[in-house]
Amino acid sequence: RDAYYSNNISHIDHVIQVFTSLYREFYLLDHLTNILVSNNYFQIQYDRINSP
Repeated sequence: RDAYYSNNISHIDHVIQVFTSLYREFYLLDHLTNILVSNNYFQIQYDRINSP
């Protein structure tokens, strides 16, 4: 019973670590997109693609 309990705890800990790293990656990605958007990078690319 104790072994099962500690194994469960380590599993939960692993899940938390995975979610934390995923959250960090998405947060950084979101931050980078905000920087790019504020620099109008996407708008420039969009205009270049859609220019006649």
